[in-house]
Amino acid sequence: RVSFNQWYQTNWVDTHVDLMTQITQDTGILWGFGTGEQGEKYRIAPSLKLGFLTQLHPSANSILSLSFTTTFGGKLSEKPCQADYGDLGTFSVNCRLAAGEMAPEETLKYLANAKPESQHLWLNYRVTF
Repeated sequence: RVSFNQWYQTNWVDTHVDLMTQITQDTGILWGFGTGEQGEKYRIAPSLKLGFLTQLHPSANSILSLSFTTTFGGKLSEKPCQADYGDLGTFSVNCRLAAGEMAPEETLKYLANAKPESQHLWLNYRVTF
């Protein structure tokens, strides 16, 4: 049994700040950032978010809004471990899969290497009654 606590913990959690700069009464620029995060065996890159928001008033008691955001950065990447397999030798492996039945070199295919969902489009219709 090997504890992963030291490898996948950090003193700083990826923190996101989302803001809006109002351009007109019904339009704004959305912007923000993520600080990123890093542990011994992984990294989340810092990110930047940009977008816009606009709204219409089809009637006195309704609002139709549309917003779009895109995120740059924020990629999650995982680092390999060195595992000692006794008589077989020491191999670079995916830390999370090293104790399984998979061949050590095969585990490297499953290292996390993921981009965040980078684009969001929202359409919202609200009626107050």
